[in-house]
Amino acid sequence: MAEAWPPYMTAKEAQLYSRIPRRRLRELLASGEIPSRKYPGKIIISKEAIDRYMNEETPLPDSLLRRTGRRG
Repeated sequence: MAEAWPPYMTAKEAQLYSRIPRRRLRELLASGEIPSRKYPGKIIISKEAIDRYMNEETPLPDSLLRRTGRRG
């Protein structure tokens, strides 16, 4: 059975949900590619924003392609 994720997550929860490495997730949040809200001491990210980013038609980075053996 699939795990139910909340509609809004902290950065740590978003990292676990998306499996995006912490450093890359921080870059995506800082650039606005994944929108977020800042509350005192926390960054809040919507599940919808993560899903939208993950479903975009973007090529996989070369580093990931090398690890999986796939080519774009």
